[in-house]
Amino acid sequence: MSAPDLDAVQARADKATPGPWSCWNAYPVELTTFDGPKRLTRVERVGPVDDALAPWEPGITTSPDSGDMQGRAEDFEFVAHARTDVPALVAELRAARQAREALRDLHGDLDAHDLTAAAAHRLRRVLTVWDKGVSTQ
Repeated sequence: MSAPDLDAVQARADKATPGPWSCWNAYPVELTTFDGPKRLTRVERVGPVDDALAPWEPGITTSPDSGDMQGRAEDFEFVAHARTDVPALVAELRAARQAREALRDLHGDLDAHDLTAAAAHRLRRVLTVWDKGVSTQ
């Protein structure tokens, strides 16, 4: 998995309707496709929690007549990218936490002893972990 473009992720989040968001009126539906029946969930509205009683406010709604989704382009963009943004950000955070723990261990070694060669080796390991999982953005 490649490192996320943090500026692009942040821009999408900044342009979307502020959260927290929730879903309303979700119910199961079954569709018949060429591959056979598919069980899905239909949601009438996705958007800010504060707007639950005001469906004309920002968010994404489903038209009761046509079933078409309606909403701001920025909200659709945010939702569409969430499937790739979230796993990439989680991977980035996990690598950063792993590197932080390794740095903590290294700091403990340097504090307790003058183990220059061992410390240098561990620091190289930390940097390797960092380079594999954390971008420089």
